[in-house]
Amino acid sequence: ASKKTLAALDDKVAELLCETLIWSLCSTQGKLRDTATKGLVNVLHCRTALLASLVMKYNDINDLYVTERLWGVVFGCCTQNRELIYVEEMALLAQKYVFDKNPIVENLLITDYARLVIDYAIYLGSQIFLGYEKHMPPYNMYSTIPKFSDEYIIKTYDEPYSKHSDEKIGGSVMAILSSMAVENSRKGIGGYGDFGRYTFQYALSEFPEDPNALSNWGVNIIFEEIGYNPEQVKWFDSHTSCYASQDWERIGKKYQKLALYKIAAILTDFHTNDGLKKPDEEHTQQLLQSYTGFLCCDLDENQKNELFVHLLNTSEKTNKAMVFGYNKTDIEQTAYCVMDA
Repeated sequence: ASKKTLAALDDKVAELLCETLIWSLCSTQGKLRDTATKGLVNVLHCRTALLASLVMKYNDINDLYVTERLWGVVFGCCTQNRELIYVEEMALLAQKYVFDKNPIVENLLITDYARLVIDYAIYLGSQIFLGYEKHMPPYNMYSTIPKFSDEYIIKTYDEPYSKHSDEKIGGSVMAILSSMAVENSRKGIGGYGDFGRYTFQYALSEFPEDPNALSNWGVNIIFEEIGYNPEQVKWFDSHTSCYASQDWERIGKKYQKLALYKIAAILTDFHTNDGLKKPDEEHTQQLLQSYTGFLCCDLDENQKNELFVHLLNTSEKTNKAMVFGYNKTDIEQTAYCVMDA
């Protein structure tokens, strides 16, 4: 729909549309999530009150797959709207619903999106956040990092499910164990999983912890904290294979990603003051100066969570597209092209 059509939507119609799109964010289909994200930005970037009410309603639901994209939508709306009064109100929501919480949510994407909303308000000239530092890591304090042995994983998950009487239940659990396996993983796993080696291990490679120990921790998070229940999802996960189709992913794979974002958030906090690089605030502000359009998406093939930025230079009559990826410590440009104006 055109911007004119979206702007003319009745308020109640817009609300119901956004409610539907928000629940689409819990899907395991990446294309659907990306399309819903873009749709929400297009509808909400000119509706301050509606976006604020949706944040208040959905921020604390128990599916962080929705919450992380919701804050991506908030940041996208800010960069689309670009009016200080709008961005400032969203930044106040980020302050209240993310950074004033105790503890702050353990999800790297949520805190990054919310931090960028506040940074963008500061860039636009907001005086409210002068001296405010709670939106910068570390967010929570940790004295130790949990450790789970290979023996624990084998006895708790591998042995009970590898020969389970219900093949769908056993297969759903074993798919998680094999997918989470990193290079030189625990005994009994025949090699590593693509997600474990090329997404999980790569994303955490700058931290000193043993990748296999982190993988075991991730498995524990999936089952004991997020609450993966193979009895409930056995049909879906046993019929969904990333090798057969790239359209849908297992629910177990969704939980694997959430475990990764939680571990990344905790490790970032744990190591912030021991020499690991903090986010480059000056670099972030420079990038914000070029934002005229925004779309957030997960492109896991290159292990980055990416921002698509559209820049129209009216004086030079050029139309540029750039992709920026968060590379664990900073934002870097990963792709660039010039299109017809």
